[in-house]
Amino acid sequence: MTFSAPTKMDSLSRYQGPPSRVEMYLKNMNRRGIGAYFVQEAQYLQSFFAMVERHLPHQSRLLECGYGPGALGIYLSRHGYDIVGIDMSSDVIELARRVNDRLEGRVQFHQCDLFGIGETFGPDSFDAVISDVTLEHFSDEDIVELLQKQLSVAKINIFAVHCANILPAFRPNLDGGERLLKPSHWNHLVERAGGRVVDRFGYGFRYTQIGRLNWRIVESAERMFFKRLAGLAAATGFVVRRAH
Repeated sequence: MTFSAPTKMDSLSRYQGPPSRVEMYLKNMNRRGIGAYFVQEAQYLQSFFAMVERHLPHQSRLLECGYGPGALGIYLSRHGYDIVGIDMSSDVIELARRVNDRLEGRVQFHQCDLFGIGETFGPDSFDAVISDVTLEHFSDEDIVELLQKQLSVAKINIFAVHCANILPAFRPNLDGGERLLKPSHWNHLVERAGGRVVDRFGYGFRYTQIGRLNWRIVESAERMFFKRLAGLAAATGFVVRRAH
């Protein structure tokens, strides 16, 4: 598929987040180094990776919508998945491509309006759509529209979002503009979009009430109970199938 720069970018005007994400990503990577940054992100996202492998065989074609520096897609591309990543920001795309080259990933990154994927790709172009902490930066109506469009290009959608479980002390460390909704509200939005939640997962338990317990319990929750305790996690993930 040949991509050209989109003439219309609704995502930029509807996105409720910081004006520049690149500066934040660069600050973290420059402080720790790209390799260390990637390892830390990969460890943090282990439950996400586990859900992808549970529901999708290797070689599946996945569309990642909104990817930051690309850690999620790059990891999956190095483990046998065919990844296309899209973002609304040309600066983010340039950064992700550099990280992809540096870490020998196999992701194809392109600039694309998140609200225009139906026209860009067409029905059932992918086996699944994935996204990590992107959807919470939009209004309810926009989230429903985005999910509808994503479920039109793939029958499976796996996404994670920051939720209301995050303790107030940790909220200033987020990107900014997140709508910290309850997991039950996300279930409602999925249903409105014509989807059906078939599995859930969670990560970031250390930033919730569970994190006030000892670290062994937190680590066990992250490693062993990421499904059972998904509704208590800082970031709750949903595996969604098209209802019809």
